[in-house]
Formats: sequence, C-alpha cells, structure tokens
Amino acid sequence: VQHPLRGLFLRAYLLQMSKDKLPDTGSKYEGEGGNIKDAVEFLLQNFTEMNKLWVRMQHQGPARLKEKREKERQELRDLVGKNLHILSQLEGLDLALYRETVLPKVLEQVVNCKDEIGQTYLMDVIIQVFPDEFHLRTLDLLNDAVAQLRHTVKTGPVLANLMQRLAAYAADTPDVIPSFLEVEAFEKLSDAVSKSADTQTEIALVDLVTLYQALMSFTVKV
Repeated sequence: VQHPLRGLFLRAYLLQMSKDKLPDTGSKYEGEGGNIKDAVEFLLQNFTEMNKLWVRMQHQGPARLKEKREKERQELRDLVGKNLHILSQLEGLDLALYRETVLPKVLEQVVNCKDEIGQTYLMDVIIQVFPDEFHLRTLDLLNDAVAQLRHTVKTGPVLANLMQRLAAYAADTPDVIPSFLEVEAFEKLSDAVSKSADTQTEIALVDLVTLYQALMSFTVKV
C-alpha cells in the first residue's frame, strides 16, 4: 500500500474484523486456529505495521503543512493504540509472556520509530492498559526505554504516570508491598527520575515539580 493513511485504515479494519476471532486461551478458536502465542504474534505484527504507517504520515507532503499532519496523526492515534488494548485483554497473556515477548517487542518499536508524537502517546498507552503487576515486574525494561526516547519527548509525565499507577496499586493492595521491596522499585524509579531531570535540560519547572511530587507520593504509599 503506497499511501500510509489508506494502509492505516486497512490495518484498522483487519484488526476490527479479527479481534473476536483470535486463538486466545479458552476461546473457541484455540486449537486448530492456533494458540495464545499466535494471537500475540498477530497483534504485535499488526501494531508494528500500523505504527510505521502512522509515523510515515508525518513525512508526507510539504513542510508548511506540518501542523496539519500532526493534528491528523493525533486524531488517528487510537487506531494504533487499539492493538495494545486488545493485547492487554487477552486471557492467555501472563507475566512471563508479557515480559519475555510482548513488552520487549512493543518497546523496540516505540524506541526505533524515533517519533516524538508516537513515543509520547505509546508510552502512555503501555502504562495505562497493561496490569500494574506487569509494570512492577518490568521496571528495568520500562526505564531503559524511557532513557532512549527522543530528547524532545517529555519523559517526566511518562514517569509520573507510571509512579502514580504503582502508588495506587500499593495503596489498594497492601499485600503486594513486599513485592515492591523485592524488585527495588523505589531505587529504580528514583534513578529514572534523576536521569530524566539531568538529561532534559529544558524541562519546565512545573514538570520537574510534578515529577518529584509523584516520586514523593510513591515513596509515602509504598
């Protein structure tokens, strides 16, 4: 497909038609239709192709229409993010499959696209749609990806959102607090916050305050 917008809509249509027919664990399509790994592979491939098409839209047409293209991309971003929403809802997606296959491939695509709009949106989607337990057990992967984002991406809000989710998780489920200590969550997040503050020399004061407030709130609740 030559035109990225046309390709994006075709992929979105494919996803819409396929989402209820994936060979997820326990579904009627599991077995001859494949298994959870096949479902994950399909969604990851579709996500990768849709993200590439979405990013290509940024480079279509003259420079004077840059703002118009950015607005169009913002309006279409949920088409790409829907792949991750569906992935997060798979019954067969456990921590091992997420940590070893799903998250590394998603983050690889996020980092390699080198696109400010894409990286900002997709990191937010990852944090919002996947379970808190998964985030807690993959902090190293998430922090490494944040450190590799474009210098123009505001990493402060990304980390703040992650800490707010984990703080709420700890507050709502006190039984998991030993797990936070086990994975050294505070140390890892504190290190990520420091690196974000140091590398983003033009970070706004309000963003810096929000970032450290989120770290303090996380510390109090955990």
